[in-house]
Amino acid sequence: MSLIVLVDGYNLELPQGTGIKTYSENLLSALKHLGYSTTVLTSRQINPQEPLAQYQLLTKYKCYRVSNLLFKGLRIKSQFKIKQPNIDIWHATYPLPITIKNTLKITTIHDLIPLKLPHLTLDNKRFFKELINISLQESHCIVTVSESTKKDIIELFNYPEEKIHVTYQPTIFRKIDSTNNNILEKYQLEKNNYILFVGAIEPKKNVQRIIEAYQQLKLKQPLVIIGKKAWLWQEELKNINTSSVILLDYVSKQELQYFYQGATCFIFPSLYEGFGLPVLEAMSFGTPVITSNISSLPEVAGDAALYVDPYNTQDIAEKLNSLINNNELREKLAKAAQQRAKIFTMEKYLQKIAEIYQNLGI
Repeated sequence: MSLIVLVDGYNLELPQGTGIKTYSENLLSALKHLGYSTTVLTSRQINPQEPLAQYQLLTKYKCYRVSNLLFKGLRIKSQFKIKQPNIDIWHATYPLPITIKNTLKITTIHDLIPLKLPHLTLDNKRFFKELINISLQESHCIVTVSESTKKDIIELFNYPEEKIHVTYQPTIFRKIDSTNNNILEKYQLEKNNYILFVGAIEPKKNVQRIIEAYQQLKLKQPLVIIGKKAWLWQEELKNINTSSVILLDYVSKQELQYFYQGATCFIFPSLYEGFGLPVLEAMSFGTPVITSNISSLPEVAGDAALYVDPYNTQDIAEKLNSLINNNELREKLAKAAQQRAKIFTMEKYLQKIAEIYQNLGI
């Protein structure tokens, strides 16, 4: 008989995509492929038109908001007893103060950025640390998205290495028909004639230094920034002094593929990442990548990227200039990027998830 897995809808309920939402979607797809029966715990009624409606849903009204408030204010963990369906495994894709009675718990921890670089996030650091602590205590095992995050958990919490499993994010993007330029034309862009950044506009993503480096070079190619305006976004964008910086709050996944494939290069000098999915997505299209030499990013990009010190605007500018003006280097990185992206397949992800679940002993 198939085991029943309950997966949280904490990020799945968000109207727009995030890295963790993509992770949750990939997990659900993997569990379905592996033959597990899955249910998603939601905190609101799901509209039949929402993608989330395709899954078996279990709704507990405002469960995430209430559980977070109870834990933050009174240090009370929320416990749910679910009779139907009988849950075997509770997989929280984010540290949550929620326990499902009579189940084995797995928690995915994407990063410890609020503890490693507290000035870069708006998170309540004490609350976040306690969330991590209870997740480590209650979970049968921990899943991370990189060796970098695994190392952080071991160092900061002295957690047993053998209980942490690394599952790299797979990419579902592949090269597409390049003859269709309607998407780029819609935004008045030319193929192979713009620089691209994809990610939230917030201090962690280092957008301010990207803009400063770009403007310093006085390049003719526009800089396209795709991402929602997040914490302190005004500060990140305050130094824009040219119309060639193009800001797009949101584009669909279909459109995003054309942006990745059509870019001269992709720039992502983030100050810290648990994984850095946009780097992998860009590489899957054979787009040359400039990224940071810290946290998980070298682990993801390997020898297929040009690395910068993300705190050094001059270094970012010099590497960007060298890539823009060197066709041979771009071609070399483009080929390396496509080869590197092949490492992060859905098949390997399925294999790793299967190993974790099969070793639960149920």
